Amino acid sequence: MRKLAVKTVKARILSPTKRKEALLKAEFEAFQGVLRGGEEELYSATRQQAERLRKRINGRKAFYPLVLRRDTIKLSRKNTKLARYWLRVPVFGIRGGIWLPIRPHCEIPEDVSIRETKIVKKKRGWFAYITISQEVEVPEPQGRPLLAVDLGEKYLAVVCGDGISPKFYGKEARGIRRHYAWLSGRMSALQEGRQGYEELSSSNGSYVGFPRCQGSSSS
Repeated sequence: MRKLAVKTVKARILSPTKRKEALLKAEFEAFQGVLRGGEEELYSATRQQAERLRKRINGRKAFYPLVLRRDTIKLSRKNTKLARYWLRVPVFGIRGGIWLPIRPHCEIPEDVSIRETKIVKKKRGWFAYITISQEVEVPEPQGRPLLAVDLGEKYLAVVCGDGISPKFYGKEARGIRRHYAWLSGRMSALQEGRQGYEELSSSNGSYVGFPRCQGSSSS
């Protein structure tokens, strides 16, 4: 059985030139402006992303990641001295965008599909969050059916799969819980009583609970 696996790879953008960083910063700030209803100059497809996002966020944060559509970016492997991976980012007024060297936190397989990418500015620099996807083989479940048990504070529900009807044991579980609570209380009471008995025995002799009688002289 095959399923689609999705993963986000964090990549640091390595020392862009002053020109490229200025273009990236301008695109990032224009994206923030469009989110707030401005008319800043922004790459057309990225503007569509901003307008779509603006309808949902209503300006709740100071800054949002620069969201880039999958068909506007490209990941390339160049094996240069500066970086092995390069990311093409679309910017307003530059045909073909700008290529930025990146260092991902893990290897990116060649046969994955690149999906949406987000770019953020942090104190340590610029970072790209690249979402990738790939179809993977998932083994079919083998063996006996699984039994899922949900244990709650008030109710105990046992839910079975693979054609087995769910069974609920809330009433029985509460009865057992009350019984053990009663036994626990009885044991505590007996232990306290025994302790008091031993204390009185050690202080008053064999007549527990009464003071010793004083002997009277015969006339």
